[in-house]
Order: sequence, then structure tokens, then C-alpha cells
Amino acid sequence: MIHTIRGELISLEPFFCIVEANQIGFGIHIPLYVSETLRADSGKAVLLHVSAVYREESQELFGFLEKSDRDLFNTLKSLSGIGPKQSMAILSALGPAGTVNAIVEQDKSALIKVPGVGAQRAEKILFEGNQKKKTLLQLYEPGKESGSSIPSAAVAAMVSLGYREKEIDQSAQKLLSSSGDIPSKENIQEWIRKLLQNI
Repeated sequence: MIHTIRGELISLEPFFCIVEANQIGFGIHIPLYVSETLRADSGKAVLLHVSAVYREESQELFGFLEKSDRDLFNTLKSLSGIGPKQSMAILSALGPAGTVNAIVEQDKSALIKVPGVGAQRAEKILFEGNQKKKTLLQLYEPGKESGSSIPSAAVAAMVSLGYREKEIDQSAQKLLSSSGDIPSKENIQEWIRKLLQNI
């Protein structure tokens, strides 16, 4: 079982990269936020924590910069009917902390904004994910990341508008450190408006 890959980053796309280790190029699926972080590391040595998914017709690797992100990915894809590609889409759209917050808060509206996740699938994710709440909270406690106090639905909406997680996080930091009023968690439209003002 492959757990980590360390090597030179020789190719990078929004959801995929190639890392060369011991003269072998490993193609690795990555979430969008990992791609954004790796953008400055082209040609440099990188370490990815990977999850290997073996099927009869294919073998795929899914990579993350943090072990906790890989463990979260493994937890998501263990849910009934949620495969690795769907798990990656959720992490790309909401980020690790946003994904955990959506499940813990039973925030169906956030999950519905993820491409490929409809109302029925969102309900299934929330139901099964809630049964693994303890595991999820061990990986990402509320407030662990600077932007985690933002409603996950607002984060998902910003991502759908084309903003990167780093941009959203920086906007959130400005908003939360300002002297202005902080919207209630229920007022998603106001969160989006204020986040856009701070981009």
C-alpha cells in the first residue's frame, strides 16, 4: 500500500499532477486547493500523502499535502454511494474544514452547491457522515482554520463564482478582524456580499 510519494513536481493541472520519484512518473489526482498551493513548486521536490484506489480496470492515486486531508478523503469515500471522484469534488468545492463543518452542521445547502451532488445525495452524505461525526471532529475541529467560522454554504457559493479557497480565506480574515458587523450564520447572502467586498 502506498502512503506517501516524495519527488519532483513535473506537471500540474487544476485537479491532477505528476510527481517523478525514482525515475517513475506518478499521476495523482488532487483537489483544487492543493493545486493552488503547489503552483509555486513546479520543478521542486514535494511530498504528498496519497490514497490508492484499486479497481479491476484501473489504479488511481489521490494526493494531499496533509495526512489529515487524506484521512478525511478516505472517510468520505467510505460513505455508501460516495466514490473517490465525488469525495474529491466535495473537498475541492468546500475545502477540508468546510466539508467537516457542512456535515457536522447538517448544512444541506452547502453540499447541494457541489457539482454532481443533488438533494438526495446530500441528505445521504449528511446522514451517514453524522454517524462518523466523532472521527470527522478529530480531523478538523470547528475553528481550527481561520475561515472555518464562515458558513460552509457561503464558501461553496464563492467557489462557484470562481474564487479560490486562498482568496476566500484571506477575505474572511479581513472581515473577521474588522470592526464591522459580522453577519449571522443564517444570512448567507450577506456573508457573500461582505466576502466580495474584501476580495
